[in-house]
Amino acid sequence: MIGKIMTTNKYSLEQFIQQEEKLSPKNQLPANLIEKGVSNGIESVEVPLAGLLGSNKKVEKFRSELVKDLQSKETIHEISNLVGAPADDESEDQFVERSLSKLRTYLNNKFK
Repeated sequence: MIGKIMTTNKYSLEQFIQQEEKLSPKNQLPANLIEKGVSNGIESVEVPLAGLLGSNKKVEKFRSELVKDLQSKETIHEISNLVGAPADDESEDQFVERSLSKLRTYLNNKFK
């Protein structure tokens, strides 16, 4: 079995994030999770960014600007429109896989 078929109770990523912001405990808010994800991503880079950017201060500025952009209503709206809602015959796993693929492409193009 590929995964369970998603319900027809469709709503956008943007609506999901808004709902989670209202219902989540403070440490699990989407904004906090985005910040943690960016920080973890920067820390896991094989080549230290300080060497590429020139200083830890520049790395922190880059991290801060990236988080700010990814948390912005405009970016969330763009990503939400790009991903769209799950298709009627799409499993949860297929939806996540498709969404992540589109998100990677979007981020690669935006932050080249």
